[in-house]
Amino acid sequence: MNILLTFDYELFLGSATGTVQRCMIEPASRLLDIFSRHGCRATFFVDAGFILRLEESARACEEARADYSAICAQLREIAGGGHDIQLHVHPHWEDAAYVNGRWQMRAERFRLHDFPPQERIDICLKYAAALKMFARNPVNAFRAGGWCLQPFSEISNALKAAGISVDSTVFRGGYNSSSTHFFDYRGAPEKSIYRFESDPVIMEESGGFLELPIADIRVSPLFYWNFAFHKFLAGDKHRAFGDGQAIPNSKRQIVRLLTRPSHSVVSCDGFKSSLLQKAFRQQLKKYGNEGSFVVIGHPKAATPYSLERLEKFVRENSKHDFIAISEHPAVKK
Repeated sequence: MNILLTFDYELFLGSATGTVQRCMIEPASRLLDIFSRHGCRATFFVDAGFILRLEESARACEEARADYSAICAQLREIAGGGHDIQLHVHPHWEDAAYVNGRWQMRAERFRLHDFPPQERIDICLKYAAALKMFARNPVNAFRAGGWCLQPFSEISNALKAAGISVDSTVFRGGYNSSSTHFFDYRGAPEKSIYRFESDPVIMEESGGFLELPIADIRVSPLFYWNFAFHKFLAGDKHRAFGDGQAIPNSKRQIVRLLTRPSHSVVSCDGFKSSLLQKAFRQQLKKYGNEGSFVVIGHPKAATPYSLERLEKFVRENSKHDFIAISEHPAVKK
């Protein structure tokens, strides 16, 4: 089976973004060490809007200049190790400002859809161009910030203009509807790879886009009670390397997770990494060796525990192919 370890390379997105060193450089270096030991290839979906905004700030700020230099060096290391650099878009960076060493964030335009049509095209073009400076692979794959891919017809032209033909955003059963987020993947095909055109949950054999959906797993409320225990009470082993803070779930979302079964992405972040092997067995049983298994992760959310579980997963499944997206047979066609 083709196993695709994918990582959203970014800061935290709320008011407490965290630092480049703790959220990106240090944990990504630990991940690269694991991949080097085991000969794995991975994919890093790089938050290009942040890279460009940081580059602008570096012209006037020494701290931003040091951060930008460190990120450039690490992106070259990632590419030099045979890993993919692909496009991740959080367009709210268009409205961000670096003030007194801190990022001032606004979320009014969190989704690419919140921008006028021509600005969507301009954003995708300049973000993809920024990554091509570092990538050794074709920059042709996309992951939407916050999983906000729909309505896809509103952003497809912008992605096509930037040379994007592959998406890896959808996870079956996923749903959110809030003031800043919207996605509904509850009707996604039960496939590990498929083509689509105007809607990422409607499979079309001749569609212009290839979907490599993130694997999903059904979890019980008990898992989230354990998740909460390990996050808040289990000590340093379960403390994330990142020093920022995620945008919290609403009270309604938290109550839903703690009281009824739900779908989750298969993730190598934090305590969710405990589900890796179980989810992989389910995927292997469902699709066989011809399927694909896409795992999502975030360097900022890695913990000592999650790195241990990830390396164990890689070691125990070494007979399978750990590849970057650009190496996938369907992508290379």
